[in-house]
Amino acid sequence: MKKVVFSTGYGEEDVDYTETIHLNIGNGTLTYDPYYQQLIYEADEDMHEFGDDDLEAIQSLIEEIEKRFKAFEAGIKESRTKLVKDLFDQPLNIKL
Repeated sequence: MKKVVFSTGYGEEDVDYTETIHLNIGNGTLTYDPYYQQLIYEADEDMHEFGDDDLEAIQSLIEEIEKRFKAFEAGIKESRTKLVKDLFDQPLNIKL
């Protein structure tokens, strides 16, 4: 989650002893607190705290986040390549 938040800028990390990560996803916020080892998802007025019996749901979350992050990286690569090409393929405006 930390890598996704920092790469996308779509979330934040608390600057305290907990170093809690908040990822905006699915019209809600997925929060992981490594200090207290808590994973919580909040959307609108609903909140779900994941426990040891939620391993299948947690694995599904991981897969979904990975899938979205790969799509983000592919989109960034495509946008970056187009931007670089558009900027650097322009004719030079200098006398040679």
